[in-house]
Formats: sequence, C-alpha cells, structure tokens
Amino acid sequence: MSNTKPVTIPHGMKWCPACGECHAETEFYSDRSRPDGLARLCRKADNKRRVERKRVLAAAREVARVDRIVAWRKANPDALYVPRSMAL
Repeated sequence: MSNTKPVTIPHGMKWCPACGECHAETEFYSDRSRPDGLARLCRKADNKRRVERKRVLAAAREVARVDRIVAWRKANPDALYVPRSMAL
C-alpha cells in the first residue's frame, strides 16, 4: 500500500511525473492518442529526456563505427584504411 496522499490538481493544470510538479496544460505537448490530449511529460522534462537519449545513441553509434573499423583492419591487414571523408 502506498504512503502517498491523493493530491487535488487545479483545473487547467497537469501533473508531470518526471519532474514531480504540477504545470499549466500549455506546458505539455499535444498527444491525441492520450485521453486528455496532452503528453505524459511536460515540455521541459520531455526535452531533457530527448537530449539524453540523443547523447546515448550518438555514443552507441560511435562505438559501432570504431568496432567496424577495427574489424575491417583485422580482415585487411595489408590495406590502408581511408575514411570516406578523405577518399578521392
């Protein structure tokens, strides 16, 4: 059983579970698939989540790129690797 008390949210406001605060409905993106027509997270929390996700994906892409280069160099020990940006 939860120890939290129910909170009454004023009209025109919505709770953001990510930041734990109540915001005006205008601070949420629209989402027609949701019953209230608004996104689950406020804009600030959603943007923070997107930036973090973009950073994580960029790091994963870089690791995959380095792995491909290492594998190519092992398969082609006599060849010279030239990145596409430097190729003629």
